[in-house]
Amino acid sequence: MSYPANPNGSLRAIAGICDTTGRILGLMPHPECLTRLEQHPNWRRGEVATPQGIELFKNMIVFTKEA
Repeated sequence: MSYPANPNGSLRAIAGICDTTGRILGLMPHPECLTRLEQHPNWRRGEVATPQGIELFKNMIVFTKEA
């Protein structure tokens, strides 16, 4: 696959992988770049209600507390 279907050019269009425990994560999109609403390119248009990257970090905290 090529751009735009596979913008990062990864093998088989893989964006992220993790180990069997779910504790080790490799991710090509950078969720830390979208932890605040103002970081989204369309935030002024009101098209984004929640920063998309923050959910990943919230889930990591929940998972860690439960482990």
